[in-house]
Amino acid sequence: MIELNLQTKTAEQEAIKSYLQENVSATLADKINKGVATSVDGKALINRKDLDGFIKYACEEAKKQAEKDARCACIRSDTVFGWAIHYFEEDSIIGSLYYCDGTEYKPEPKAAPKTTPTAVKVKEPQNTNFQLSLFNTSEEELEDNPRSQLITEDGEIIDCEEVEEDIEEEIEEEIEEVVTAPKTPLQIPQGNLLYQSYMRIQDAYPKSVIALKLGDFYEVFGDNAVRLADEFNLTLTSRELGLPSRVPMIGFPYHSAELYFNKIRAKYDLVIDESDYGIETKHLPQKEPETPKVDDVIMSKLKALFGSDMEVRL
Repeated sequence: MIELNLQTKTAEQEAIKSYLQENVSATLADKINKGVATSVDGKALINRKDLDGFIKYACEEAKKQAEKDARCACIRSDTVFGWAIHYFEEDSIIGSLYYCDGTEYKPEPKAAPKTTPTAVKVKEPQNTNFQLSLFNTSEEELEDNPRSQLITEDGEIIDCEEVEEDIEEEIEEEIEEVVTAPKTPLQIPQGNLLYQSYMRIQDAYPKSVIALKLGDFYEVFGDNAVRLADEFNLTLTSRELGLPSRVPMIGFPYHSAELYFNKIRAKYDLVIDESDYGIETKHLPQKEPETPKVDDVIMSKLKALFGSDMEVRL
């Protein structure tokens, strides 16, 4: 049996550890015992997880399944064990971070941005104690004149209102060109390599459920995950796949995969991929419903009673 260096403090943690030691693969055991290399703020760190962190994670998952305003939730043990494998398998879940020499990483507090005070310039009041002159009166009369005119060097008289109308027409034409200009199509993120390979399989089998083997789990993404979680009472979670939002996901352990495969094939076609990148796929069509068999003993008794007058229709 694989030995895990997880510290236990309660009987519940001891049960989780025992389950993990009996079911995890060598790859997952190595991740639990040694941690996973990661990078934060450009620093090489080790992400290590423990059972205290898992208990907090499990409490949050249980809250999601509890009914509204409920104070408690009843969770099946196999569901909790599935959470445990997912918690230690998923690299995006952060436990405790350490430097390579074993010292704990503590993020440096970010300094508050310095603000430079700006001087407020007070506008001096204008002197209103002045005497109107002939020149002042002439300027006011020009401003009040609704039909202003300009005289060019050649002596041509131009109506200012006509100039303003021409300028307004040019502005309106420029605005119309901007509005009607073809828009550059937005670049929609396509997701990471894992999501792209998954979608290539889904496009090849649009009516099938795609089950992708990742580590010790088979995972189903997207709308199929939402549908199966509702039909089979599975925990619906999500995974980061390089898209603007996380993708819905369900997972079930490989050691009980045949049970779930049979449930899926009772209603849907199934495609299993063992390679992470769509290299090894296996298409399993939906199972045909079995024809009920007539008990031979009952048939013989009926024939004894009715003889050749009996007609049996299936």
